[in-house]
Amino acid sequence: MKLVYYPFLFNINAKRLLFIGGGQVAERKINVLLPMAPSIRVIAPRISDVLRALAEAGAIEVVEREASESDLEQCDFIFLCTDQRECNALFAARAKALRIPVNVADNPDACDFHLPAVCIDPATSVVVSVSTQGKNPSLARQVRDRIREFFQQRLLP
Repeated sequence: MKLVYYPFLFNINAKRLLFIGGGQVAERKINVLLPMAPSIRVIAPRISDVLRALAEAGAIEVVEREASESDLEQCDFIFLCTDQRECNALFAARAKALRIPVNVADNPDACDFHLPAVCIDPATSVVVSVSTQGKNPSLARQVRDRIREFFQQRLLP
């Protein structure tokens, strides 16, 4: 297997993240990213209760409507989380044309970046990311959990 992804740590504080799709996939990704304080906008005709609560708390912005191509122009990163492959493919092509990095939930090969499984140890400021390049996210989470156990045992100096 040719490795094509390299792990970068980005400062996403105040970066404009656009999520197209307002269901459980978007929820999961948003909950992981929220502690880094990005500016998150979700556009979808239906918004989950969890995302609605985050919006009511002022943590994210939600827009309840179908997304349009013009929505892509005001963001730094795009996450396509709809359950419609054709819609995701259309927006992914437009994002690439605009040179905006895109993550496509239902097509890892179309992604410019993936969200790895991450372990952050506040005591040491160590950040460990685990990725299978989108091929097996479950395995990445299992490895991350083992690393978390290591940190919880305080085996580092």
